[in-house]
Amino acid sequence: MKKRVTLKDIAARANLHISSVSMALRDHPQIPERTRQRVKAIAREMRYTPDPALSALVSYRTNQKRRTYQGQLAWIVFQDEQGRRQGAMSSLYFEHAAKRATELGYNLEEFNCTESPKSFRTLERQLDARNIRGVCFCSPGHDFSIGSSFGNFSIISLGFTLVDPEIHRVCFDYFKSIRRALDELESLGYRRIGFHFVAPKSFIVRELWESGIRSWKPRQRNGAKTILRFCQEELEDDFEKLTAWVEKNQLDVILGNRDRTHRAIETYNQNSARKITYVSTLGLATSGSAWIIDQKLPVIARCAMEQLVSMINRDERGVPSDPIEILVPGDLNKSPAQPVEPPER
Repeated sequence: MKKRVTLKDIAARANLHISSVSMALRDHPQIPERTRQRVKAIAREMRYTPDPALSALVSYRTNQKRRTYQGQLAWIVFQDEQGRRQGAMSSLYFEHAAKRATELGYNLEEFNCTESPKSFRTLERQLDARNIRGVCFCSPGHDFSIGSSFGNFSIISLGFTLVDPEIHRVCFDYFKSIRRALDELESLGYRRIGFHFVAPKSFIVRELWESGIRSWKPRQRNGAKTILRFCQEELEDDFEKLTAWVEKNQLDVILGNRDRTHRAIETYNQNSARKITYVSTLGLATSGSAWIIDQKLPVIARCAMEQLVSMINRDERGVPSDPIEILVPGDLNKSPAQPVEPPER
C-alpha cells in the first residue's frame, strides 16, 4: 500500500516547520500569501489529502478539553439620541450568546453605542485599549451602517440590517420560515390566510417577508383555494377597519407583526361566532393564546458566538473579502390555549 503523504513530508520539502505548513494550508493570515501559495502547490504536487480519522480525533480531543478563560468579547447594542435601546430582542439574544461564549472560554460584555461615526471611533479605541478582539453587532431593527472597517477586530453581525460594510452574519431566514408556516397552516385545514403586516423599519426584512409570501403556492389539498393578503395599512389602531377587513375576506387565520393586532383579534373572537387564529411573526408570543413563528433566538445567538470565536482562532480581522451568511429557518409553534380550529367547509 502506498504511504499517505503527511504534513511532515510537505514540511521537509518546503523547508518549513510542520506547524507553519498546517497554518498555510488553513490560509492563516500570519503566514505570508506567497508562502501559503508555495505550500499549497507542493501539497498538490505530492497529492496530499487530510486524514479524516486524524482530523476527527483532534476535534474530539479539543472538544473534551475543559475550556479555560481566553478573553473578552464585545456585544454591541444601539441606542437612539435619547438613550433608548433599539432592538426589542437584544437582551434575549445576549442571554444565550453569553452562555455559549462562556462555554467557549470567553466572557461576553455589553457595550452601548449610537450610530454616529464619532461613537464608532470611540468604541474602537475603547475595545483596542482593553485588548478585546471579537465584536458582535446586535441589529437595532432598521438598516444601518457602522462607518468603519473595525480592521483590528474579528466582527460578525446578527441579522440582515447591517448594510455597510458587508460582514459575516447569522440571520433568521424570513423567506423560508414564512413558506414553512404557510405549508403547515394549509396542511392543518386553513384556507383563507390574511397577512396584517405593518411595514418593518428595515427595507431588507420587509422584502424578505413579502417575497416569501408572494412566491408561495398553495398545494390546494382537498380542492380548496387559498387566499393570500398582504396588508400594508396600519389597521391595528382602528378596530372597525380591522374587523371589516377580516369579514370582507372571511379569514381563517391572520399572521401579523404587531401586539395590538393580536389584542384586537382576541377582542374580535370574544364578540363573534367566528374564531380567527392569530400567528405572531415577532418570534415571541404576547400572550399564551398566540401561535408564533419561532425565530430561533438561542440557535442564532449560539451560532454567532461559535463563528466569532472561530474567526479569532484564525486571526481573521476586519471586513472579509467574501462575507458568509448563515440562515436559520424558524418553525410554527402552536399554543395549547389556541387549539387548531379551522372552519368547516
